[in-house]
Amino acid sequence: MIENEILETIFTGVRLTPPIVKRPNRIDLAGKAEKFIRNNLREPLSINRICQGIGTTKRTLHFGFKERFGVFPKAFIQMKCLNEARKELLPNNNVTDTAFSCGFSHLATIFSMKFYTIVVIL
Repeated sequence: MIENEILETIFTGVRLTPPIVKRPNRIDLAGKAEKFIRNNLREPLSINRICQGIGTTKRTLHFGFKERFGVFPKAFIQMKCLNEARKELLPNNNVTDTAFSCGFSHLATIFSMKFYTIVVIL
């Protein structure tokens, strides 16, 4: 009974039941992370940096992205970067410069394969 808990708390100074803490839900955190990624897309982004930026854990971030976007954060970041690269390449920009400016340092492997798979095939 609540009265017993109150009396117990008064007399012992110990709370028997933990306080209810409302935590942000994972889907909302994924939305915050998406904004953080969008605002920092031109800088090196790591999962740790995103977690620190929005105040969450890796596990929560991963589950939130999977629930909200259907992919994990790393794949989401790559898709965002490739989309930015596609936009830059449209007005006849240099492929090498575009790849480096979008954070792809391994031109022949990652950028070419991912760009072709996502942009050309789709």
